[in-house]
Amino acid sequence: MTTSIPRRRRGLTLLELVLALAMTTLVAGGVAGMLAGLGSGIAVGRDARTSMLAASATQRRVHDVLADHAAMLEVAADRAVLWSGDRRPDGAIDASELVWLSFDDGDGLVLERVTFPDDWTTLERAVVDRRVDDDDDLWSLAATLRGRGVMERRVLADGVLAGSFSRIDGGRGLRIDLGFDLPTGRSDATVVVPVRDERPGEE
Repeated sequence: MTTSIPRRRRGLTLLELVLALAMTTLVAGGVAGMLAGLGSGIAVGRDARTSMLAASATQRRVHDVLADHAAMLEVAADRAVLWSGDRRPDGAIDASELVWLSFDDGDGLVLERVTFPDDWTTLERAVVDRRVDDDDDLWSLAATLRGRGVMERRVLADGVLAGSFSRIDGGRGLRIDLGFDLPTGRSDATVVVPVRDERPGEE
């Protein structure tokens, strides 16, 4: 009668264990790199969409508010003043016909215009709504009107890091360059507003 000697089970050697760990680490590193690349691609795509939406929304909003103004009275890199046209048929530019545009560090692209309280009489409005002369400082006028409490302030584009104004087409267009602050960095957009380039008294 023969008896069989039980075989001892063979375990992993230290070398096999180290190789298995190294292979697992390589596979995990590859998967992590692939997921990171996929996440980065998704973030870039989302940022591009956000940039396009911000530019489109700003273009539409600025056009709705500023399109068809009569003239640009003052344009500097950081601010501009537009004349909406002769609302009162007096052949002159009045303060209530102006729009002041500027960039505010906290708010972005800001518009200001004169808005009289509903309960003001015609005489009260006429006292504040003064005629604008060629040598008037339009931004000092805006500060005075602000102090009188008749200036409405409206943000046309928020999340703006930087911006600039410039004339184009010989005064028939206002170009507004904007730099938006997006989660993955700055994104630039340009808005062009058509202007009629008229002066008081012109038909």
